[in-house]
Amino acid sequence: MYTADSRLADIIYSDFTAIPMLGRFGITLGVGDGTIADVCFAKGIDLDFFLALINAYLGNSDSLSLSVAGIRHLANFLALTNAYYISAALPNIERHFRALSGRSGDACAENNLQLLWGFFMELKREISSRADSDKESLSQDVGIVEPEASIVCVAELLAGNRETDESIEDKVEDLRSFFIVHLQGTYDQNLCMAVVTSLAVLENDIRRTNRLRALLRNCCK
Repeated sequence: MYTADSRLADIIYSDFTAIPMLGRFGITLGVGDGTIADVCFAKGIDLDFFLALINAYLGNSDSLSLSVAGIRHLANFLALTNAYYISAALPNIERHFRALSGRSGDACAENNLQLLWGFFMELKREISSRADSDKESLSQDVGIVEPEASIVCVAELLAGNRETDESIEDKVEDLRSFFIVHLQGTYDQNLCMAVVTSLAVLENDIRRTNRLRALLRNCCK
């Protein structure tokens, strides 16, 4: 369990896949030896919210108890998460995927890259649809919630639904698995590694973010 006195660098040392999540708080590499409290103070981050979120995100806590202010912070975090998927993670995968296909030329049909591209585009559409749904729901309700309003109602909006979570998780896992098991023929191994690694980082982040949503759903019961 991370505390205010934990070194932020130790989080990254132990799990580099936390880097995208930290980026949503404006935290980039080069954190020095500062503690979580030091970095949160320097960045103007709500310390209690950060600790609750990062411990839940990394699986160190089985609960996520948030104040009204924390709920607002979480709404912003989820919006930034969706923005990261749409503007950074998916374009990065797509860029490497296009390069991989370009290097393969006429072999794309033989090595299943055309089929995999179709799976990727379906994943991209579903993540984009989820982002649009979140944006519509949260802009209408979370932004205007008053301190005395029901936190449960707002949490339900943020939590989304389990079926959507599972569908997106399954699609990204299936795509990564297809690369590992069914890729055939000749292809650029370095570019293929870039695609698979990027998919693995995305899959990990999606699962952890969906874990936050699941913990919120438990709070709403």
